[in-house]
Amino acid sequence: MLTVEHMLAAAREKGASDVLLTAGAPPMVRVNGSLEKLDYPELAHEELDRIVFSVMDERQLKIYREKGEADFALSVPGDERYRVNVFRQRGCAACSIRIIHEKLPTAEQLGIPEAVMDLSYKKRGLVIMAGASGSGKTTTLAAVTDKINKERNVHIITIEDPIEYVHCHEKAVVDQREIGTDAMSCAEALRAALREDSDVIVVGEIKDLDTVSAAVTAAETGHLVLSTFGAAGAQSVIERIIAAYPPHSRQNMRLRLSMVLEAVISQQLLPGEDKAGRVAAFEIMYAADPIRRLIKEGDTGCILSAMRECEKEGMITMDDALIALCSKGVISAKSAVEYAWDSCYVKEHL
Repeated sequence: MLTVEHMLAAAREKGASDVLLTAGAPPMVRVNGSLEKLDYPELAHEELDRIVFSVMDERQLKIYREKGEADFALSVPGDERYRVNVFRQRGCAACSIRIIHEKLPTAEQLGIPEAVMDLSYKKRGLVIMAGASGSGKTTTLAAVTDKINKERNVHIITIEDPIEYVHCHEKAVVDQREIGTDAMSCAEALRAALREDSDVIVVGEIKDLDTVSAAVTAAETGHLVLSTFGAAGAQSVIERIIAAYPPHSRQNMRLRLSMVLEAVISQQLLPGEDKAGRVAAFEIMYAADPIRRLIKEGDTGCILSAMRECEKEGMITMDDALIALCSKGVISAKSAVEYAWDSCYVKEHL
């Protein structure tokens, strides 16, 4: 009888990052960004229900039946941890499983620049890791959190949905709260963290207006707030945060954000030129005075230009990062153009 454990074992053998289960198709895995079929037959609706529901507890099943989807972490004894999303499509269950390695890779293994890891030394303010789903932003967030844990005597509270990487107490004390189990909502947990003697607050993802507001308030009160945000590029992150507010509140939010924002790191994973794996490309934006002024004045369309002018301060746009990787032979010119924010700019400078 086919089980989740069988498919996860096959996925690990292939070095996959994700497993995708849906009715009418064989189990699929994502390897280096591309989907591949596992050597199993197509999954029937009834069989898929049996497989998926076998790894859910009563609370998770209740959420799924009420909302049509459920997020949770799965731990298999003697195995890795997994982030699971079960959702309904065409009346049937479907499932996406992200493989979380028990041991967090080092910054060098992940290709995270030193400038990004140095954000762990910030004492206060808001730091955002941005990117599309599967871009590695959550792993980068975990790596920065791990560095703080190893090097600073602070109290870290993480707020996750669900908990992915488990952090053991080292120099820091790390309390990890899972939405639905330890807290009702991300925004409520953020507000509570202000009363829990926290120094660093790590938010798994900013998804809604309440969470944005709570994160900014936490940063204003002297906490270091680290989070991820699903957007492509620093400029897009800022524009989407502001646009989430009603028109009459946006100017106030621009002012607040300009004062607390410390950095936005945007990343993508691209196929490497040697075809052996994927390469991380990072856009780095610090909230230097020119950036803060643009945010405050609502002139966000000039942020990329300002970043290029502040290159000596360590900033780099995604397009310039892709050009640099291509010039080193790490990625192909085709990939650089394909993943560029502005393909014309990249073609012109290759």
